[in-house]
Amino acid sequence: MTQLWSQEELNVRRRVVQFFRTRAKKRIMASFKAVDPIERPKNGIFVSCLYWYDKKTQCDKWYFTSTDYLNLLESLTGIRLTSDEKNRIRRNLEEYKPITVGKNKNDSDDIYKDLMSYSFAKPRNAEKDIKIYEWRHLLHAIDKIIKKYSGKKRRNKI
Repeated sequence: MTQLWSQEELNVRRRVVQFFRTRAKKRIMASFKAVDPIERPKNGIFVSCLYWYDKKTQCDKWYFTSTDYLNLLESLTGIRLTSDEKNRIRRNLEEYKPITVGKNKNDSDDIYKDLMSYSFAKPRNAEKDIKIYEWRHLLHAIDKIIKKYSGKKRRNKI
């Protein structure tokens, strides 16, 4: 998802990615594809792949937000997470070394303004500091959390 972006995607520094879920017995299988920003499908599971030139490392990087991650996890599993479960999962995500972006953080003003401006497939819930994670960790993080919590006593609870 980090390659071959259209000029429109580059202009808004975001690619909308649609995920599809299928279940077979106890397995969840997911596939995904880039969505044309003009099409804007009405229903589906969407995650924003955010482009940001990281001034500290001086290289291009792609990110997802914790909000998108939790929404994707809920959509793939079909389980509504409680606030406590979301907080526990956020703590588990710390190993991926997130970057906190916000209004008053000098290095992240641009990406924060972008996040606040997106109306379709919003990658955030509120105007507050947001944690972003490198895109390359998304699938591993989903797999890790599902495996970590699927062995719990109640299988329908993460």
